[in-house]
Amino acid sequence: MGSIWAQGVNRDPFEPTDRDKLFKEIEDVLTQFKRDDCEKTLKRFKKAIKERRVTDQHYEGFLKLTNEMVGLKMKRHNYIRPLLETIVSFAEDDGLTQKYFDRWIDISLQVLEGKEIRDNYLFENYLKWSLGFWIDNNLYKVSRGSHTWKADSRNFVIKFEAGELEIQYKNTTLYCFNKSDSLTIEEASGIYYPLRKEAVWKGESGVVYWHQEGAEDARCEIKNYNILAKQTSYKVDSSTLIYPSVFKEPMIGIFEDRISRRSEVYT
Repeated sequence: MGSIWAQGVNRDPFEPTDRDKLFKEIEDVLTQFKRDDCEKTLKRFKKAIKERRVTDQHYEGFLKLTNEMVGLKMKRHNYIRPLLETIVSFAEDDGLTQKYFDRWIDISLQVLEGKEIRDNYLFENYLKWSLGFWIDNNLYKVSRGSHTWKADSRNFVIKFEAGELEIQYKNTTLYCFNKSDSLTIEEASGIYYPLRKEAVWKGESGVVYWHQEGAEDARCEIKNYNILAKQTSYKVDSSTLIYPSVFKEPMIGIFEDRISRRSEVYT
C-alpha cells in the first residue's frame, strides 16, 4: 500500500482503528525526506506520543483532515510536516487544545471545502500560516529573515465565513519587527484576514505609546485604520495625540509609523 502523501497513489481513507498504521506511515514519510526540520518534527511527535499528550481528540482531528485530503487527491508530501507540527503544538498545550483545537480542525475542513479546494498552493499556504500562528502567534511571516507581524493575545474569535478566514481581537498588542527595528500598537482591537491576496489587519482602535525618556506621558490613540501585513508601515487618518507635558490640549491629525523610523503629522 502506498503512502497517502505519495504522488499518483490512490488509497482508501484510514479507519479510526488504524492509529498505529497511520503513525507508522507518518514516520516513514518524514524519514524519507532526510531533512533536519522533518527529523525535528518526528522527534517532537514521538515525544508527545510517549508522554501521552497526543489524545483521541488530536488523533481524530488529524484523521479528519488527512482523510479529506486523500478524498481530494491532495498527495503532496510537503503538507505532512506543517500539519503534524501544528497538531503536536496543540498536543503540548492543554489550554490551547481545549480552547481552539476543534475549532481549528473545523475551519481547516471548511477551507478544504471552499471553491478553490483543488488549488494545492492555497491550502499549502494556509497550513504554513497555521503553523506560525498557533506556535508563535504570528499573523504574518513569509520566510526566515523577513519582517513579522504578531499579536500577543491568545484570546480571539476565529471563524471562516463566506470563504474568508478572520481572527477577531478585542484587546491585544500588535508587534511588527525585523532584525533591526520594531513598532508596537497596544490595546489594539480589530480583525485580521490572513488568506486574502493581500493579508490585512482592519483596526478599530489602538494606542501607540513612546515609552522613552522625555516622552513617558505621550500617546497616540488611533482608530479606523488598515495595515497591509506585507508592509512595515501604516498610516492613520483618524488619530489623537495626547502629550500633556508638551501640549495643553490633544491634537487631532494624521499619524504614520514605520519600522525604520517614526514620524507623525498632525493638522
